[in-house]
Amino acid sequence: MKKFSLLLFLFVGACAKTGTDEASQFGGPSQSELLNRLKEVSAYERVQMIVQEKCINCHTGFHRSWAKNLQKSISKRIKPGDPIRSSLYCRTDPNCSRRSLMPLNSSPLSDIERTYIRDYILSLEQTDPDPVPPPVLKKVSFVDLKKTVLDVSCAKCHGDPSQNTEGFDPPLYTYDQVKEKIELVIDRVQTAKDMPPEWDDEAVFPSEKQRSLFFQWKEGGFLP
Repeated sequence: MKKFSLLLFLFVGACAKTGTDEASQFGGPSQSELLNRLKEVSAYERVQMIVQEKCINCHTGFHRSWAKNLQKSISKRIKPGDPIRSSLYCRTDPNCSRRSLMPLNSSPLSDIERTYIRDYILSLEQTDPDPVPPPVLKKVSFVDLKKTVLDVSCAKCHGDPSQNTEGFDPPLYTYDQVKEKIELVIDRVQTAKDMPPEWDDEAVFPSEKQRSLFFQWKEGGFLP
Protein backbone atom coordinates (compact mmCIF):
# COMPACT_ATOMS: atom_id res chain seq x y z
CA MET A 1 0.00 0.00 0.00
CA LYS A 2 2.87 2.40 0.84
CA LYS A 3 4.53 1.55 -2.47
CA PHE A 4 1.31 2.27 -4.37
CA SER A 5 0.86 5.58 -2.53
CA LEU A 6 4.43 6.57 -3.41
CA LEU A 7 3.90 5.75 -7.08
CA LEU A 8 0.64 7.69 -7.12
CA PHE A 9 2.35 10.67 -5.50
CA LEU A 10 5.15 10.62 -8.08
CA PHE A 11 2.67 10.33 -10.95
CA VAL A 12 0.55 13.25 -9.73
CA GLY A 13 3.66 15.30 -9.13
CA ALA A 14 4.85 14.66 -12.67
CA CYS A 15 1.48 15.69 -14.09
CA ALA A 16 1.46 18.85 -12.02
CA LYS A 17 4.70 20.15 -13.51
CA THR A 18 3.80 22.91 -15.87
CA GLY A 19 7.16 24.41 -16.73
CA THR A 20 7.53 24.35 -20.48
CA ASP A 21 11.16 23.19 -20.35
CA GLU A 22 9.88 19.81 -19.23
CA ALA A 23 7.93 19.50 -22.47
CA SER A 24 10.89 17.95 -24.26
CA GLN A 25 10.69 14.97 -21.89
CA PHE A 26 7.32 14.12 -23.41
CA GLY A 27 8.20 14.61 -27.07
CA GLY A 28 7.51 18.37 -27.38
CA PRO A 29 10.09 21.14 -27.72
CA SER A 30 11.50 22.88 -24.68
CA GLN A 31 10.74 26.56 -24.22
CA SER A 32 14.17 27.57 -25.53
CA GLU A 33 13.80 25.28 -28.56
CA LEU A 34 10.37 26.71 -29.31
CA LEU A 35 11.62 30.31 -29.11
CA ASN A 36 14.50 29.48 -31.46
CA ARG A 37 12.12 27.91 -33.96
CA LEU A 38 9.80 30.92 -33.76
CA LYS A 39 12.59 33.19 -35.00
CA GLU A 40 12.83 31.25 -38.25
CA VAL A 41 9.23 31.39 -39.47
CA SER A 42 6.66 33.95 -40.64
CA ALA A 43 4.50 36.00 -38.29
CA TYR A 44 1.44 33.81 -38.84
CA GLU A 45 3.45 30.60 -38.50
CA ARG A 46 4.73 31.89 -35.16
CA VAL A 47 1.17 32.31 -33.89
CA GLN A 48 0.24 28.90 -35.25
CA MET A 49 3.19 27.24 -33.51
CA ILE A 50 2.43 28.95 -30.19
CA VAL A 51 -1.20 27.81 -30.38
CA GLN A 52 -0.15 24.27 -31.27
CA GLU A 53 2.28 24.03 -28.38
CA LYS A 54 0.32 25.91 -25.71
CA CYS A 55 -3.41 25.65 -26.54
CA ILE A 56 -4.29 22.54 -28.55
CA ASN A 57 -3.84 20.07 -25.70
CA CYS A 58 -6.72 21.61 -23.72
CA HIS A 59 -8.99 22.77 -26.53
CA THR A 60 -10.25 19.31 -27.41
CA GLY A 61 -13.29 17.32 -26.40
CA PHE A 62 -15.51 19.42 -24.13
CA HIS A 63 -13.88 22.64 -25.33
CA ARG A 64 -14.45 22.10 -29.11
CA SER A 65 -11.38 20.91 -30.90
CA TRP A 66 -9.16 23.61 -32.38
CA ALA A 67 -7.06 20.97 -34.14
CA LYS A 68 -9.85 20.18 -36.63
CA ASN A 69 -9.38 23.55 -38.31
CA LEU A 70 -6.54 25.46 -36.68
CA GLN A 71 -6.63 28.38 -39.11
CA LYS A 72 -10.35 28.96 -38.49
CA SER A 73 -9.91 28.58 -34.73
CA ILE A 74 -7.22 31.27 -34.75
CA SER A 75 -9.02 33.68 -37.09
CA LYS A 76 -12.25 33.52 -35.04
CA ARG A 77 -10.34 34.83 -32.02
CA ILE A 78 -8.62 37.71 -33.76
CA LYS A 79 -9.89 41.23 -34.41
CA PRO A 80 -7.57 42.55 -37.15
CA GLY A 81 -5.47 45.44 -35.92
CA ASP A 82 -6.85 45.25 -32.37
CA PRO A 83 -5.09 42.91 -29.90
CA ILE A 84 -7.16 44.13 -26.93
CA ARG A 85 -10.38 42.98 -28.57
CA SER A 86 -8.79 39.75 -29.82
CA SER A 87 -9.45 36.96 -27.34
CA LEU A 88 -6.45 34.99 -28.65
CA TYR A 89 -4.19 37.73 -27.24
CA CYS A 90 -6.26 39.25 -24.45
CA ARG A 91 -6.87 35.96 -22.63
CA THR A 92 -3.08 35.55 -22.26
CA ASP A 93 -2.32 39.07 -21.00
CA PRO A 94 -2.88 39.79 -17.29
CA ASN A 95 -3.23 43.50 -18.08
CA CYS A 96 -6.05 42.85 -20.54
CA SER A 97 -8.18 39.92 -19.47
CA ARG A 98 -10.78 40.20 -16.71
CA ARG A 99 -11.21 36.44 -16.79
CA SER A 100 -8.87 33.56 -15.95
CA LEU A 101 -5.67 33.62 -17.98
CA MET A 102 -4.87 31.05 -20.61
CA PRO A 103 -3.36 28.49 -20.66
CA LEU A 104 -5.29 27.28 -17.64
CA ASN A 105 -3.35 25.44 -14.94
CA SER A 106 -0.11 25.86 -16.86
CA SER A 107 2.76 28.27 -17.25
CA PRO A 108 1.68 31.59 -18.80
CA LEU A 109 2.94 32.59 -22.20
CA SER A 110 6.27 34.37 -22.11
CA ASP A 111 6.49 38.07 -22.92
CA ILE A 112 8.03 37.29 -26.30
CA GLU A 113 5.25 34.82 -27.17
CA ARG A 114 2.58 37.38 -26.31
CA THR A 115 4.48 39.97 -28.32
CA TYR A 116 4.52 37.70 -31.37
CA ILE A 117 0.74 37.27 -31.15
CA ARG A 118 0.15 40.99 -30.56
CA ASP A 119 2.42 42.07 -33.42
CA TYR A 120 0.76 39.64 -35.82
CA ILE A 121 -2.69 41.02 -34.96
CA LEU A 122 -1.43 44.59 -35.32
CA SER A 123 -0.02 43.74 -38.76
CA LEU A 124 -3.46 42.76 -40.06
CA GLU A 125 -5.48 45.36 -41.90
CA GLN A 126 -8.57 46.39 -40.00
CA THR A 127 -11.21 45.59 -42.56
CA ASP A 128 -14.25 46.64 -40.61
CA PRO A 129 -14.82 49.49 -38.16
CA ASP A 130 -14.95 48.95 -34.43
CA PRO A 131 -18.41 47.68 -33.61
CA VAL A 132 -20.40 50.45 -31.99
CA PRO A 133 -23.39 49.46 -29.86
CA PRO A 134 -26.56 50.55 -31.61
CA PRO A 135 -28.29 53.63 -30.24
CA VAL A 136 -30.79 52.94 -27.53
CA LEU A 137 -34.01 53.55 -29.40
CA LYS A 138 -36.14 52.23 -26.59
CA LYS A 139 -35.70 51.06 -23.05
CA VAL A 140 -35.20 47.31 -22.73
CA SER A 141 -36.65 45.54 -19.69
CA PHE A 142 -35.52 42.25 -18.19
CA VAL A 143 -38.85 40.78 -19.27
CA ASP A 144 -38.00 41.71 -22.88
CA LEU A 145 -34.48 40.34 -22.54
CA LYS A 146 -35.63 37.07 -21.01
CA LYS A 147 -38.34 36.47 -23.57
CA THR A 148 -36.23 37.46 -26.59
CA VAL A 149 -32.76 36.08 -25.82
CA LEU A 150 -32.32 34.33 -22.48
CA ASP A 151 -35.17 31.83 -22.80
CA VAL A 152 -34.43 31.22 -26.49
CA SER A 153 -30.63 31.09 -26.72
CA CYS A 154 -29.22 30.79 -23.19
CA ALA A 155 -31.62 28.76 -21.06
CA LYS A 156 -30.52 25.38 -22.42
CA CYS A 157 -27.15 25.67 -20.67
CA HIS A 158 -27.52 28.53 -18.17
CA GLY A 159 -31.16 28.14 -17.16
CA ASP A 160 -32.81 26.81 -14.04
CA PRO A 161 -31.56 23.20 -13.46
CA SER A 162 -34.97 22.29 -12.04
CA GLN A 163 -36.39 22.91 -15.53
CA ASN A 164 -34.21 20.21 -17.12
CA THR A 165 -31.46 22.54 -18.30
CA GLU A 166 -27.72 21.86 -18.14
CA GLY A 167 -27.20 24.25 -15.23
CA PHE A 168 -23.75 25.45 -16.34
CA ASP A 169 -22.04 28.33 -14.51
CA PRO A 170 -22.86 31.11 -14.42
CA PRO A 171 -26.62 30.65 -13.95
CA LEU A 172 -28.49 33.28 -15.96
CA TYR A 173 -32.19 32.88 -15.32
CA THR A 174 -33.01 35.55 -12.72
CA TYR A 175 -32.78 39.33 -12.81
CA ASP A 176 -30.03 39.48 -10.16
CA GLN A 177 -27.94 36.74 -11.79
CA VAL A 178 -27.88 38.45 -15.19
CA LYS A 179 -27.30 41.91 -13.73
CA GLU A 180 -24.35 40.65 -11.66
CA LYS A 181 -22.71 39.07 -14.73
CA ILE A 182 -23.71 41.69 -17.31
CA GLU A 183 -20.15 42.68 -18.27
CA LEU A 184 -19.20 39.04 -18.83
CA VAL A 185 -22.39 38.42 -20.81
CA ILE A 186 -21.82 41.46 -23.05
CA ASP A 187 -18.20 40.37 -23.55
CA ARG A 188 -19.13 36.83 -24.58
CA VAL A 189 -22.44 37.41 -26.40
CA GLN A 190 -21.96 40.78 -28.13
CA THR A 191 -18.20 41.34 -28.37
CA ALA A 192 -16.58 37.90 -28.78
CA LYS A 193 -19.77 36.31 -30.13
CA ASP A 194 -18.67 32.92 -28.83
CA MET A 195 -21.87 32.33 -26.90
CA PRO A 196 -23.86 30.31 -27.71
CA PRO A 197 -20.89 28.13 -28.77
CA GLU A 198 -20.66 27.18 -32.43
CA TRP A 199 -20.14 23.52 -31.64
CA ASP A 200 -23.63 23.24 -30.15
CA ASP A 201 -25.73 21.92 -33.03
CA GLU A 202 -28.92 22.59 -31.08
CA ALA A 203 -28.15 26.21 -30.24
CA VAL A 204 -30.43 29.03 -31.36
CA PHE A 205 -28.09 31.85 -32.35
CA PRO A 206 -29.35 35.36 -31.65
CA SER A 207 -29.24 38.07 -34.30
CA GLU A 208 -26.94 41.08 -33.98
CA LYS A 209 -29.90 43.13 -32.80
CA GLN A 210 -30.75 40.55 -30.15
CA ARG A 211 -27.13 40.35 -28.99
CA SER A 212 -27.14 44.13 -28.46
CA LEU A 213 -30.13 43.94 -26.10
CA PHE A 214 -27.89 43.15 -23.12
CA PHE A 215 -25.99 46.42 -23.67
CA GLN A 216 -29.24 48.32 -24.13
CA TRP A 217 -30.64 46.83 -20.93
CA LYS A 218 -27.57 47.95 -19.02
CA GLU A 219 -27.55 51.44 -20.56
CA GLY A 220 -31.25 51.81 -19.88
CA GLY A 221 -30.80 51.31 -16.15
CA PHE A 222 -31.56 47.57 -15.74
CA LEU A 223 -35.33 47.87 -15.97
CA PRO A 224 -37.07 44.85 -14.35
